[in-house]
Amino acid sequence: MNLLRILVVDDERIIAGSLAYIFADAGYDCRAVHSAESALAALASFTPDVIIADVMMGAMNGIELAVIVAETLPDCKVVLFSGLADTDELIPRSLAIAPQFLVIAKPAHPRVLLELMETESARRFGRRIKVPRAHAQTGDSAASVGSTRRQIH
Repeated sequence: MNLLRILVVDDERIIAGSLAYIFADAGYDCRAVHSAESALAALASFTPDVIIADVMMGAMNGIELAVIVAETLPDCKVVLFSGLADTDELIPRSLAIAPQFLVIAKPAHPRVLLELMETESARRFGRRIKVPRAHAQTGDSAASVGSTRRQIH
């Protein structure tokens, strides 16, 4: 059975750990690291299908990580996860050198991220992983879930 492999990169340990737990509980092969540099080191032994990276981190930010990943793992989807103030400042400057990014604004309900992973799993493997009922229940309407995401070209 093919499992979507996810690498969560966030310097906020509680966020990285929580997302890794949610994804693992939903049936994905997920790892969490706490810096862009640690993510690059992890790529030596773990090849993700998706990287979910915070934009604002230590010495290397998520956009810089995304550019490196696009060059070394062109089939890896990169999702940037950050507060709008961080994202709105950094992304316009990086578009000239960076690949397409999917940007998720913080705070986002885990359901938004799970739906993205379900879609990516279906794209890669021709099937969706059923999300456990505990994660599927939200008060979000389809419109509010959709408005949390935006595609940056």
